[in-house]
Amino acid sequence: MLSKFSSLRVLVIDDMGAMRSAIKVQLAEMDIVNVDQVGNAEDALRMVESRVEYDVIFCDYNLNRATSGQQFLEYLKSMDLLPARTVFIMVTAEAEYGAVVSAAEFQPDDYLLKPFTAVKIRSRLERLIDKRDALQNLLLCMAKKDFDGAVAESDKLIKANSKWLMDALRRKGEALLRLGRHEEAAAVFGSALAMRGDLGWARLGTARAYFAQGRLGEAEKIANDVLESNGAFVLAYDLLAEIAEDAGNAALAIDQLEQASTVVPSARRFRLLAEAAYRLSRFDIARSAFEFAIRRTKGSITAQETDYLLLAQTHVEAGNPKLAFQVLEAGEEAFGDAGLFGRGQASVKAQAFLKEDNVAAAKKMLVRAGNLLAHPGANLETVLMGKALLASGEKEEGLKFMEEALRKKSGIRMIESVAKSALAERIGGA
Repeated sequence: MLSKFSSLRVLVIDDMGAMRSAIKVQLAEMDIVNVDQVGNAEDALRMVESRVEYDVIFCDYNLNRATSGQQFLEYLKSMDLLPARTVFIMVTAEAEYGAVVSAAEFQPDDYLLKPFTAVKIRSRLERLIDKRDALQNLLLCMAKKDFDGAVAESDKLIKANSKWLMDALRRKGEALLRLGRHEEAAAVFGSALAMRGDLGWARLGTARAYFAQGRLGEAEKIANDVLESNGAFVLAYDLLAEIAEDAGNAALAIDQLEQASTVVPSARRFRLLAEAAYRLSRFDIARSAFEFAIRRTKGSITAQETDYLLLAQTHVEAGNPKLAFQVLEAGEEAFGDAGLFGRGQASVKAQAFLKEDNVAAAKKMLVRAGNLLAHPGANLETVLMGKALLASGEKEEGLKFMEEALRKKSGIRMIESVAKSALAERIGGA
């Protein structure tokens, strides 16, 4: 008789063939035979992007390539490539476990410490698959951004007093925040804290709800208290940075994000720092942070066109067009002259040519950018095009692009902030 695990589809990612084989043998002892194996993140991404939907992914933390297991997990989650029903287990050596956990912003569903046995894998899967099945409808709603549905599914679990009650409360609070129902969200987080007062996510959720209600002092105090209890809770730094930026304290906002990037020195953390510094016209900090993100992801599937585009844009605004051209050349080598990078770089080049007083070349690049950007929207290319048009003196046309970026509501703070700033200058100059 086959076990309840026999229908599971599993992906094993490890650069050591012997380890992949060992895990496959241990899974076979549990009647799990649908197992795919790959040796690096690039091949793993191709498998994840195929039509196969894995129930479980075992991924080694140290893949000894340009992309680590943690970078791979961050990429999957940030790009919405990890299905809600997929359980992600990070495999790591016991000696590096502490450093891995403390430096991980995107947490896997569980960690498996080497060496391990089939018995240990079974005990972990028993719990994880049970949890996944219980929360499946709720997780699917969150993944689809159906936050009303997520609230309803959470309420079912809460009413049934499920053993996954805390998970249900957490997701309900997050969904209510996304729906703008801030008082209700605070109440949900409060009910979790009434049962366990040390829950960092519930304390920070309360702080976020207060911040959204304009209760800045209370939100700031809670976030600082969270950091006092756990200095590695980087999301608290994010909230403190938002509060500082909202209050017009650019220096404090950047300082909070710099501290977060020290705790978790990931490419994503440095991107957040760079984007905030760019928004606040601290181009020196933006430049170094974007450069770090590029170095950290060079040759990896996690490399992003936007790092090159925004670094080049930073050089333009700092008055260094030659450096902007150098960055764009490197970006074209990595991503080619098509797609997002191609559309964006034409607009940045137009601005760089204007900085060099090469008006003819700038006009040619503007035409190229306009031809490539057939459908303006809530994206970086639209904002860069708007900035290029404004720099060339085509003020009304440039502002139309900025308005379009805002109208489509990207929800991406970097894009909306730059567009709002350009439109505010129009109002101020009226």
